[in-house]
Amino acid sequence: MEKSEITSQGERSAPSPSAESPRRKRAVRVVARTLLALAVIVPLSTRWPGGVSYARFAFTVVGACPIPALDFTIDAGGWISWRSKSHRITLAEVAPLLEGAPEVLVIANGWDGVARVDPEVLQVTGPSVEVLRTEAAFLRYNQLRAQGRRVALLAHTTC
Repeated sequence: MEKSEITSQGERSAPSPSAESPRRKRAVRVVARTLLALAVIVPLSTRWPGGVSYARFAFTVVGACPIPALDFTIDAGGWISWRSKSHRITLAEVAPLLEGAPEVLVIANGWDGVARVDPEVLQVTGPSVEVLRTEAAFLRYNQLRAQGRRVALLAHTTC
């Protein structure tokens, strides 16, 4: 229990900051360590072992990082980013993935192929662009990574 002082008027004052309990200090340390670990582990877990390790409609595991119902991109360096849920894939959305100079850009257009790719995306210069349904796109992405190719992925994980 924290110590407080009694004032001249008989009231209890708030405990001084230096009188923090060991229990509170320990809790703060545990929370700080947990947040630090998450800040480091989650981004690294998408890079190692890397690739899409599990996928079902609206649930994907990239490396060791579960991604429920979110669409995402993985650049040629292996870094993951979230994309807004949309059934339209535009050149503006693909442009950041091209900055990493991938050899291949794999686009997962949904489990049922609902997402539509704008024609200018298919005409980009540089990487070859492969548009596949989500399950096939994930397999292709993993295959290309295993071959040591620089590959980027844009994934629509539902419909």
